[in-house]
Amino acid sequence: SVRVFIAIILMLVGLITVSFFSLTAWQCAFVMAFHFVCVLGLVWKNNNLTPFFLFMATFVFLFIGGRFWVTLVDPNFDVLTRGNFFDWRPFTPKEWKYTLKCILLFIYLAGIGYMLIHSKQKDVKVERPTLPDRTSFPNFLSAVLIVLGISIVITTLPRLVTAIHGGGYLSLYLGSQNSAAEAGSGIWNALLWVFFGIVMVYGNKNQRLVAIALISFKLLIFAFIGQRGALGCLFLFYIWYILKERQVKITSLIFVGIVGLIVIGISSALSIRGEGNTGELGVVLKRFLFAQGVSLSTFVDSTRVDAYPTLAYWSSIFPGVGSLASIFSETPIFASDYNFSHYLAYSLNWEQYISGHGLGWTLMSDFYVFSHGKLFFYALFSLIFGLVCGAVERGCYSSTICQIIVYTSFVNFVFLPRAGLDSILPMIVWIMIIFAVVQLLFKLPLHIKKKTEK
Repeated sequence: SVRVFIAIILMLVGLITVSFFSLTAWQCAFVMAFHFVCVLGLVWKNNNLTPFFLFMATFVFLFIGGRFWVTLVDPNFDVLTRGNFFDWRPFTPKEWKYTLKCILLFIYLAGIGYMLIHSKQKDVKVERPTLPDRTSFPNFLSAVLIVLGISIVITTLPRLVTAIHGGGYLSLYLGSQNSAAEAGSGIWNALLWVFFGIVMVYGNKNQRLVAIALISFKLLIFAFIGQRGALGCLFLFYIWYILKERQVKITSLIFVGIVGLIVIGISSALSIRGEGNTGELGVVLKRFLFAQGVSLSTFVDSTRVDAYPTLAYWSSIFPGVGSLASIFSETPIFASDYNFSHYLAYSLNWEQYISGHGLGWTLMSDFYVFSHGKLFFYALFSLIFGLVCGAVERGCYSSTICQIIVYTSFVNFVFLPRAGLDSILPMIVWIMIIFAVVQLLFKLPLHIKKKTEK
């Protein structure tokens, strides 16, 4: 299509620019901001708000692009090549050029893969499945909601109390980073999200509203504790859920995005983790974008570490790898033994790590690690990622399992630029297992009849 051709030309121009020209910090910020806007324009289709578009928005405006925008609006605030408290070493020119090429390759090739699949879809409205007559499944969903409500209260309120009285935000992570993996850890949270997705697809209106309220309560508590991404992901979920079947003007979306950024930035400053980090609105927003853009330096740091643990590769795809390894291992298995993010933080600064600090991770780092730094394979993974995203979104028009995947993984998906595949792929495995059992018990419909919008 024409959009794919334009994307290829823009990508080549961008790669040539960052590879062969010496750019100042502001010039670099301007060039990358230009390409960020171009990519968003290319994947925006038919005034239809999609999860992939929102993923790209968090990528280019916050987690990877945040520091570019700060530098663009304030040239004196050069934060592009600055490290972080784990590793204050500035980026070398070679590292910086490699990073810029990786960013351009990812946004364009993921966008191209997405457009190749999703551009063929002409429907706007996603139909809901029809349950068979005389089924007990609605009662089962009601029971599931009760269990979800109880579990959310049990798992979130103690974290809030710990954060308030036990030393703040970092106290939440001291135990998990300094203790061995336990069998079953993390499974309950995955089950919660999987059943949330099932309720959102097969539940009635009231059941869906209750499910959204429960998840909102969970994420709002996390946001108050200091997990800044939780509030942003919740905001994006609301926007997508309300507007996903409506025609949206890009100007209205920009206005909502600006208002949302201001609200989230101020809320972040006032959270427990913000520690009173307030001031003029412009300063607050710059600090917020700088903090959210830390994934840029995280990616560079991830390229400085060699020989990641083998278990981390497997745990990025399959659930329970760390717990299973702890059962058969004669020595304790720690998070740094089976998680890329933990291993990176431990390798760069183990003193900060055991104090509860972390660097996070990024999808770009996953592709770098799996490709062993080879740009060809990195580019191939980026293209495949876009193809899969397009296929899943397109599948929502005919398949209930695709709808469940979207609802279950939406929050983690839009957070992927700040996280990794281990927050998505193991959950999809759980979806397949749990839904197979539920479908076997209740004979749920798997396919949806299309009703093309004229």
